[in-house]
Amino acid sequence: MAAYVTIYLLAFWKFMFTPAAAFAMGLRFHETLILSFFGALTSVSIFYLFARFFMRRAAIKRFRKYAMAIEANQPFQPRDFSKINKLIVKVKKKIKRPIGCIVFPLFLSLPLGTIIVSKFYSFNRTTLKWLLIGTLINAFLLTLVTYFIFFSFDAKN
Repeated sequence: MAAYVTIYLLAFWKFMFTPAAAFAMGLRFHETLILSFFGALTSVSIFYLFARFFMRRAAIKRFRKYAMAIEANQPFQPRDFSKINKLIVKVKKKIKRPIGCIVFPLFLSLPLGTIIVSKFYSFNRTTLKWLLIGTLINAFLLTLVTYFIFFSFDAKN
């Protein structure tokens, strides 16, 4: 039971490494797939629904910094785009929404990737559907590849 909860919580936060941890704990393929998918599903749902709250909170924080700088008669230096931010925007412009819904949460972490997808694609009603489909595809492929690699190493020993 503790292994199930651990894998579920790991999938909630660090989805990419969940199948390797599940294999190390001795879970079977279907257990890993189910726990990974439902942990990621929970994370995607929560962070997609609360993404507006997080973005609004960040905007209020930026506004307060700006207001404090104006009150103190100090020049306000807006934040420059980092290389990572520029890369994310460049990738967003080159790929279509379904691919973005699959790629961003996988490589950036589920919470951050889901918030970014929500920011870029929330105007479309099917974005959440694509996020959930992408989560299922990612869970299946990650689990399949991880178990294939680990079983092939076990067979050689």
